[in-house]
Amino acid sequence: MKTFRTEEYKNSPLYQNNPGNLPNKGEDWGGKVLKAQRKGNAKYEEFLTIEYGLRALMINIRTIMDKGGKNTIADFSRRFYPALSTKKYLLYENTLTKAFGIDNHKRITAFTKDFYIKMAKIVASIEMGAAESLIPAEAYETAFALMGTNMTSGGNPVLPAPAKPIIPLPAKPSTPAPTNPTTPAPTNPSTPAPTKPSTPAPTKPSTPAPTKPSTPAPTKPSNPAPNNGGYTDTGSGSSNLNQDGYTPAPAPAPAGNGNATNWLLWGGLAVALGTGGYLIYSYYAKPKGNKK
Repeated sequence: MKTFRTEEYKNSPLYQNNPGNLPNKGEDWGGKVLKAQRKGNAKYEEFLTIEYGLRALMINIRTIMDKGGKNTIADFSRRFYPALSTKKYLLYENTLTKAFGIDNHKRITAFTKDFYIKMAKIVASIEMGAAESLIPAEAYETAFALMGTNMTSGGNPVLPAPAKPIIPLPAKPSTPAPTNPTTPAPTNPSTPAPTKPSTPAPTKPSTPAPTKPSTPAPTKPSNPAPNNGGYTDTGSGSSNLNQDGYTPAPAPAPAGNGNATNWLLWGGLAVALGTGGYLIYSYYAKPKGNKK
């Protein structure tokens, strides 16, 4: 790598290793000199080596023409800041048209290594003048190679952060949830309800109703009618005496008369019993205070 940041080149435009005269707009270019270590004009960028300055110039060209769509020489000449700020855009347009041998409005579509190196050399010769010849040819080659490297301002490539190895989390042993032992609910001993002794209701002694002695109705003695001299005249001319001289027993009464007598006896007994029962009921039914 070549640097012009020495006392020998202090008055040279190459002193800040910025062959494209890129303005200091706070861009974080790779290989840029830190602010505290700068030596040159603060209006322009300052790089650690000429390769970093050429790299920044090539990236600027790519941004305008390839990514920005201003891919003609005329468009680039009016967009590249040093040309626009110094009103040298016509000089840029004529020089580039002559160098590439194409119309200034012809669109360029092949952005190759040769294209970027040729564009960088023409721009450096316009901005640096004769000092451009001090830049070694290999510096352009190195600059193009660095275009594809993402770099820090200190000139160190921005390396992707190492991927952290994916360490699987240790499998957590599956601990079964503790089971609560099933404690049966205490059972209340079944105490039979005390049974109330059944006291039989006092029974009232049954006093039989007094029975009235049955007095048989007096019977009237039957007196046989007297007979005259031992026979009875029946009016038929016959005698009630037989030949032996005795009187036969009277014939029994018909059965119908005996039944009538029985009914009279039973009726009298029923009346007596009913009357006695009524008297007994009347006696016991009266309130105790009224009994005499």
